[in-house]
Amino acid sequence: MTIYDVSVPISNQLPVWPGDPAIEVTRTGKMEEGSPVNVSQLRMGTHTGTHIDPPFHFLPDGCKVDELPLERLIGPAWLADCRGTREVTREVLAQASIPGDVTRLLLLTDNSAIWENPTHEFDRGFVDIAVSGAEWMVERGIQLVAIDYMSADNIDDENGPAHHVLLPNDVLIIENVDLRHVPPNQCYELICLPLKVQHGDGAPARVVLRTIENVFSTA
Repeated sequence: MTIYDVSVPISNQLPVWPGDPAIEVTRTGKMEEGSPVNVSQLRMGTHTGTHIDPPFHFLPDGCKVDELPLERLIGPAWLADCRGTREVTREVLAQASIPGDVTRLLLLTDNSAIWENPTHEFDRGFVDIAVSGAEWMVERGIQLVAIDYMSADNIDDENGPAHHVLLPNDVLIIENVDLRHVPPNQCYELICLPLKVQHGDGAPARVVLRTIENVFSTA
């Protein structure tokens, strides 16, 4: 069994979405300065680092992060290889040999290479999910999708069209997973545990993938 930690490390240098709160990790208690313990203060937005978008992120009456059923966040998932494309479209997904009974889908794109440097400047040219790709997921019964950069949507479209297809159809979105070292086109157990932020519009999460026997049908 192999366990892959696909969460990005939170630090003061980690890039955030433009306009989101900056990350502040500050040591407030230092043993080397006489404190009996080491203690830090952490300030950041709810969509910092590896995180989950519940429906409430875009829908005023949507499910909040502390209301998410954990069984949706833990279970078999498929890692699809979508590298070599600027946008994850319907056509890209149709050609990715994704088994028909997959409900949790992870997308390995060229974004993951960005995480070679976790303190890089925000990359505006990241691969996003096209509306047609989001519609394909809804039609296929996908309940959760993960992508390897900060948003499912292009930064130049403030309306969030992919979010507005996925979230109203109860497709949860995990963003900022680092899939560089995970072999694609196979089944894993996904474990995504977001912070239980009361009434939260999102929350940072520790996300891991564990190798398991394939439970899906052929594509």
